[in-house]
Amino acid sequence: KTKTFEGKEVEFVEVHDEPFHRHAYSNEFAYIYRVNFPPEGFSLWHRHSEDTFYTSLTDSELINFPHDKPNYVHTISKYDKWWSMCRENHIIHKVCKRERCPTPSHFLAIEFLKSPEFFSMQPITDPQLKLNEKFSNERARIYDLRLEPSETFEQKLAFTFVILSYDDNNVVSRNDSCAAFADGHLKRCGNFKFIDTECEVSIENLGNEACNFVVVE
Repeated sequence: KTKTFEGKEVEFVEVHDEPFHRHAYSNEFAYIYRVNFPPEGFSLWHRHSEDTFYTSLTDSELINFPHDKPNYVHTISKYDKWWSMCRENHIIHKVCKRERCPTPSHFLAIEFLKSPEFFSMQPITDPQLKLNEKFSNERARIYDLRLEPSETFEQKLAFTFVILSYDDNNVVSRNDSCAAFADGHLKRCGNFKFIDTECEVSIENLGNEACNFVVVE
């Protein structure tokens, strides 16, 4: 597969075949991958063809080379979120780390393939699980969850969702049947779960630091 870049034909692969974009989980509804750029890492030319939500686990600076536009610097901070709406307008590009950014970059991407049958009609209204209106759209609702030390959170999540931990934490479940938190998997920064059953969340932050999660419905 080829596209023209600066008057030359370049070969590209699909994003799932690009080595820095590593498969993490997939089903009929979503394809989830991790993007890890080491210092001075340079991707292959690759194509994105699905609407995709991204969120970053690190600070980073990347140089983006679209095949049909001037290149630009993408400065990213931990907890940043953004969308790339590619289903109708495919994106072909390559990306590299900026030389002055010595640390690896790490972000998670969720491609939306099909709408699940298990969903809510209205967004949750909760002072802790806050709807992020800036990044919510017709494809997904995005919620931010933050727990201060000793703080608890209880809520029934009656929809299909992905939950991602932004921080190493000591959050414990007070409900042994909680599909999201009961096994402790979400105590590690970067770990996530895909949940497609009703989930009674009852958790407490036993750590000394605040911790943050993103919930993608």
